[in-house]
Amino acid sequence: MNTGYVGIDISCQTFEAAWLTDEQGVSASRGFANTPDGYQAFQQWLGKQKADVSTWQVVMEATGVYWVGLAMALDDVGYAVSVVNPRQVHHFGIAQGQRGKTDGLDAQLIARFGKAHQPPLWQKPPAIYEPLRQAVTRRDQVVKMHQQEQNRLHSLRHHPQPDAFVIAQVEAHLAF
Repeated sequence: MNTGYVGIDISCQTFEAAWLTDEQGVSASRGFANTPDGYQAFQQWLGKQKADVSTWQVVMEATGVYWVGLAMALDDVGYAVSVVNPRQVHHFGIAQGQRGKTDGLDAQLIARFGKAHQPPLWQKPPAIYEPLRQAVTRRDQVVKMHQQEQNRLHSLRHHPQPDAFVIAQVEAHLAF
């Protein structure tokens, strides 16, 4: 049973966190570096709340890839981690009448969202997942780029005044 919820608004360089308990309400937010040292400082800050790791649910938005390192670090030490769609939190904020938009307010909103919706827990994928996901993504990018170059070449060849140099560049890129 969760006794506290932690909302995290995360970005590339930093993340802002705020906790929420029934007894104390929502805390002021605090910023941390989005680095392993920042993860450690966050855990120490949360530990000062005198709560067992197993009683907190940490809720963060799936913002690009910025959340992955923190989610994995927290999962490794036993925190219950939920990763939610930012659109859900945005609509929750509208429904709550939240007008302000700062990282600190967003962290508090995410904590309240966690308590209200108790989102499902995130599960760390197996070690093979990330290399495979990146390889498939890269393959998709290259296939798309190849098709774009074929389309350019087709267009250039059907132009009334094709530039031989540009055609040669596109052909070389396709050959590569």
